[in-house]
Amino acid sequence: MTTVVTSTNNKNPLAVMHNDLVRASYDMTVNELRLLLIVLSQMPKSENEEFDPNQPCYVTKEDFVRLGVEPKNVVREIRTACKLMRKKEFRIDTPVGELIYPIFDSVLNVKDEVYKKLKDKYPNSKYDEEFIRELRLYNLLDVLDIVANSDANIVVRMVIHREVVPYLVKLRKNFTKLYLDEFFTFSSSYSFRIYFMMMQFRDEKKAKWWCKISLKDLRNALMLEDKYKANKDLKKWVIEAAIDEINNKSPIEASYELEMTGKKYTHLILKYQLKDKKKSKSIDVFESAEITSIKRLTDKQLARAVHSKKFIADYNGLIAAQNPANQSSGAWISHMVEWVKKDPKRFTKRPMQEYLDDEQAPRF
Repeated sequence: MTTVVTSTNNKNPLAVMHNDLVRASYDMTVNELRLLLIVLSQMPKSENEEFDPNQPCYVTKEDFVRLGVEPKNVVREIRTACKLMRKKEFRIDTPVGELIYPIFDSVLNVKDEVYKKLKDKYPNSKYDEEFIRELRLYNLLDVLDIVANSDANIVVRMVIHREVVPYLVKLRKNFTKLYLDEFFTFSSSYSFRIYFMMMQFRDEKKAKWWCKISLKDLRNALMLEDKYKANKDLKKWVIEAAIDEINNKSPIEASYELEMTGKKYTHLILKYQLKDKKKSKSIDVFESAEITSIKRLTDKQLARAVHSKKFIADYNGLIAAQNPANQSSGAWISHMVEWVKKDPKRFTKRPMQEYLDDEQAPRF
């Protein structure tokens, strides 16, 4: 018997993709993955729903904030993700060779007020060319500093490439369900991708799950051919970091082991299950106590904590490389102190005292 995805949950948006896309090769930043997931959550889930390949999906500033982007930087983060996303591809292995598909046919971003004016100007158009032409014109203007640095609301219009659509709609089997609220606070793209692979084998009828992935396939999927060539580096910077974040920021409790073939590590074995509710309550109590302790710290203490080696290692993925906060130690400290004070719950990966006791990172 086949299973068709029919349910949607507004409180916990659902993204669905064919397993071939879960295992496909693609290299995306965290914000690019967020952009993709928001679009996928808007795709029809029932086999009875028709989907026009030319139909656009719209992503708003609020969508991005909900998936963990700091509100102060959300417009800049969206613009950066959009510019990079236009060049991204899915690479899918098949028995006859590798299929390479652009992910999006078009990606256009525009200020909210401009979008509304254009829709008022072309009220009866479905995918009106004049409307799209003016959107594209605005995207050319978007390179100007006065526009690109604006904090105005933003709307992104995205059209999935028609070759990718069959991997996203009317799926009867071999698909993976991803509930966005389960992992929206991840700060590493590796955590996202490994979580996707784990969810491929999630079976609601069973209490515990496991999967086995060859290290070669993992490297290919994450496009790590030129990174972490030594297994010890892959283990430390990709696998362990991802499992740690999954355990800390999702409803899943996971462990792993590396399997050897002969004298060489060749496979990653993941074992995972839903966290025990009693254990989750204990974690909530810890978080509550930690938030209280954070609120008691002075700005000087917070400045020391956020510039520790451990803090930077734990949270540097939250800030895009192009963000001004990454340009100097002073900018980093100022930005992160304000963020910790505003949203302490996001920074409970370790007790804050551990950061205070840690060695300070070199000034940059």
